[in-house]
Amino acid sequence: LEQARLLLRLSWKSVHRIIDEAVERGLVKRDMEQIRLICMDEKSFRRGHDYITVMTDMEQSRVLEVSPGRTEESTDVSQRKQVEAVAMDMWVPFRKSVTKHAPQADIVHDRVHLVKDLNEAVDKVRRTEHRALLKEEIETLKGPKQLWLFHPENLNDIRQIEFKRLWQMELKTSRAWAMKEQVSWFWNCRYAGSAKRFFDKWYDWAIRSRLEGASEKSRSPI
Repeated sequence: LEQARLLLRLSWKSVHRIIDEAVERGLVKRDMEQIRLICMDEKSFRRGHDYITVMTDMEQSRVLEVSPGRTEESTDVSQRKQVEAVAMDMWVPFRKSVTKHAPQADIVHDRVHLVKDLNEAVDKVRRTEHRALLKEEIETLKGPKQLWLFHPENLNDIRQIEFKRLWQMELKTSRAWAMKEQVSWFWNCRYAGSAKRFFDKWYDWAIRSRLEGASEKSRSPI
């Protein structure tokens, strides 16, 4: 942008005015009535926890709105009654906004966000168990955070041996990891019925486990 400004010999004020006018023309021309599939995602910027919410049209790969924050108000879809589905992570305000303003739309949690949340849940269990073990001066879980984020087949030989040693100790973290890995079979389900049966069984297992730490500020069920 800086090179373009210098080449055209424009001031920054003129550049921003051109950008604003171009955006305004684009907003007028776009056909909002044809939007069926929407994606909501949060993006962090600066340092700390400053977020913006980006709403995109999944079929035409275009940004519809960029709003400050990641609250229910920043994800208003009330003017899009024709929307059929919304892809998002499991952030509660996103789900509430769609349920309230576009109840006709299906809510879809994509695989990337689900895997991310499951990994975070496993790491919460690991940290909680690690603190408990340290009180007994046991450092078993000190350091090997990355071991629990990958499938053993993706680890080198040394890491596989280390993981097997930890796995055989029957740690709570091991159970949490097993639950996370079990979810991978869900993606092999080809029919809604079999997918629901698999998830119900898995969810019952996760809830009954009551693993300490996973429920702390977590959006995952384990």
